[in-house]
Amino acid sequence: MAKLRDAQVDDNKNHEQTGRRAVEIIANDRNSDYLKAWLAGADLNDMTMGVDEALRVLGVEQGNVNSVDDTLWPAIFSNARESKAGQQTERAIAAIQKALEGKTGMPSRNTDVEHAPETWPVGLTSHGNTCYLNSLLQYYFSIKPIRDIVLNYHMHRMEITSKTPSMKPKPERVGQLEMSKQEIIGGQKFADELKHLFERMIKDPEKSVRPEQDLVCRAFLKEAQIQGDEDAIEENPPLASEHDGNVDDVRHDADAAASIPSSATVSSATLQASVNGEADGDVHMQGSEMPPTPPASPGHKPLNKEPENPPPLPPRRFSTTTSDTLKEAEAKAKQQQDVTEVHDGITQRLRAGMLPLGSDPRGEQNDELRNLYALSLSETAVVNDVPQKSAQLYDSSIQLNVPTDDTDLYTELDRYFDLSQVAEGSANFQYKTIVGLPPLVQITMPRNLYQNGDVSKSEKRIRLFDELYLDRYCDGIDPGVLPTRRKAWGWRKRVQELRKEQKGLRDTTMDINGPDAVAESAKFIASLEEVNADLVEIGESPIDTDSELSAALLADANFQVERLKSLEEQITKLMSEIDGAFAEFNKLKYRLAAVFFHRGNHGHGHYWVCIHDFKNNMWRRYNDETVTEVAATDVWEILESIKNPSDTPTFAVYVQDHLKEQYVDPVCRDPEQKVQNATTDVNEWQQEWQQDAVMPDAPPSLAPADGTVNPQDTVNDGNLDAVGDWDAKRPVPDVKW
Repeated sequence: MAKLRDAQVDDNKNHEQTGRRAVEIIANDRNSDYLKAWLAGADLNDMTMGVDEALRVLGVEQGNVNSVDDTLWPAIFSNARESKAGQQTERAIAAIQKALEGKTGMPSRNTDVEHAPETWPVGLTSHGNTCYLNSLLQYYFSIKPIRDIVLNYHMHRMEITSKTPSMKPKPERVGQLEMSKQEIIGGQKFADELKHLFERMIKDPEKSVRPEQDLVCRAFLKEAQIQGDEDAIEENPPLASEHDGNVDDVRHDADAAASIPSSATVSSATLQASVNGEADGDVHMQGSEMPPTPPASPGHKPLNKEPENPPPLPPRRFSTTTSDTLKEAEAKAKQQQDVTEVHDGITQRLRAGMLPLGSDPRGEQNDELRNLYALSLSETAVVNDVPQKSAQLYDSSIQLNVPTDDTDLYTELDRYFDLSQVAEGSANFQYKTIVGLPPLVQITMPRNLYQNGDVSKSEKRIRLFDELYLDRYCDGIDPGVLPTRRKAWGWRKRVQELRKEQKGLRDTTMDINGPDAVAESAKFIASLEEVNADLVEIGESPIDTDSELSAALLADANFQVERLKSLEEQITKLMSEIDGAFAEFNKLKYRLAAVFFHRGNHGHGHYWVCIHDFKNNMWRRYNDETVTEVAATDVWEILESIKNPSDTPTFAVYVQDHLKEQYVDPVCRDPEQKVQNATTDVNEWQQEWQQDAVMPDAPPSLAPADGTVNPQDTVNDGNLDAVGDWDAKRPVPDVKW
């Protein structure tokens, strides 16, 4: 439209008439209300775009919004903003969002609600297939101890110099893997990228920001390192806050840095059997009050110099990855559907570059990040009803079984911790117990079912609870817990038997329950008497039936109805007894802090996260670039997840009740003054800035061999692609702590 505007004011009137005629032809051909309004001289700022035109602007070929999978809209919006940012794209997105209002399962469209930038979190624009990465990044930012670790990573990072051994820089393992010098450096560079994003999330006055492609590449390409990093190490390496000498790197404002406290250690707690005397009756874990940073392991040296007067935040950051590297990362993102796998990879990478604070008996590195969520468990074998010696276990989360029926969180946790057979038909059993609880308890809810070589997504409901008491799984909290657990094992075994019978009576391969199917069969057989009369009348042989069969089937259907009613009553009574038995064990109280949701099937879909802001007493939904409030009347959707069967929780995080406001802090904003331009909107200004940008004085380790920079590698439709190469990836197995 800017070019048409220029033609209109050209001194040559013939050009103006030709241009207007061209616009008129296009407007009529496309039936564009927007172009027709422009021709009529209307104020386009007040003009609402039609749905058909909005679909065309966004490149959607389908005829209406209902023919597009709801899970694809965030990616469509993101791609449109990347390829053709501007007012027309934003109007098209607004038109589609309005058309989607009221659709079942669609997030509420209150993106137009204006919040003061200092009071509201920013959204994260997707790279097209990175919605679950965006969800994780919002989670990390909202948890204050994690955010502080990242923003003050220079206080936690391990010193690496040219004299540091390359084969085994530190004896401690991370994820039960030995870390090479290169992996440590890569973890520190990833922390730099994450710190830069967090600073933008604090400082940027816009409603959303876009994670840099370096961050995306390092998140999805496991152990990806920039070639030459190790050779470029100096004797006195720069601080993480100085971004390894890159003059375009962003550093935190000094005043803001002073206002953000440094993360302190939260040690993995050993359960206490006594109450500390608080009015709320909560049992506090050892080390949960965030004491000062303990001394590092012998032989390790931290980098703890404070940064000096950092410069203000620049708008963007140059990429050090190639286009091929970004494509490889995006391909990995498309294949990735497990948010917990990405989560494990990111936390492992951050920990790789951190200063060890000792190690556990297995040699696993202790550090401030791990101590936030590391679980200590014991597994006790039971042979011929005799408990054996317990084995120590470590994990970063509790991984539940894939649900095969509608259930709730306590039921699934019971299955995880209860007495279970070691193998089918075996007389040996085992059970797990919590020995040490961290401030944050992460619960993984996998959804992929593998049956007969096929994969499908389980959409069975898992009801969550706002308050969760973990006393019932901790034998050390009260001497009465273990006897109660053993009693409950018998009750739950009986419940399983009753539910198995219930399932057998109720479920059929048809869209009808068992008793109804039997009753319908009885009615059909009874109707054969009239059919036989008609057959005899036309000279055909009647159908041979047992005159008593119909009555027997009807009686059996009635019996099944009564039996199902009795089974349900017995199950309800037993479950009530189980809940009542543990009612007195209410010292270890946790609150639901965050829930990750997935919509779609096992092969594709969309992720978003809901995070509880305890200070402001509200839930927010983080759906890529949009952050919206969940109305108090709609919070049940987070807990029950029954509005849309395809919307399933996959990952939940609980925080200790007495730490909830201290640890969960989603609003950390200090926005800079928004730059105004009279003739160019912000998106267009950023595009022009990127197109004119040239990388100044890139470090030797990031520059091409000949020392030059190819401008075509710097900018491509808003994606900053600079020179550099990535080392071969080292496969990292899934390791349970």
